[in-house]
Amino acid sequence: MFALPEDFIQFMRDVHGTEAANAWFQCLPTLLEEYAERWQLKLLPPFEHLSLH
Repeated sequence: MFALPEDFIQFMRDVHGTEAANAWFQCLPTLLEEYAERWQLKLLPPFEHLSLH
C-alpha cells in the first residue's frame, strides 16, 4: 500500500482520537483491497492536499 500524507493522518487523529484513527488506519489496506476487488477498481496514490471537504 502507498503512504498516506502525514497531514491527513494527523487530521484523522485530531478529529477521531488517536486510538480510533490508528485502528481505522490498520484496517484501511484490507478495506481498500476488498472494495477494489468488489468494484473492479484500480487503487492509485492519494491526491496531493487530501482533505475531507
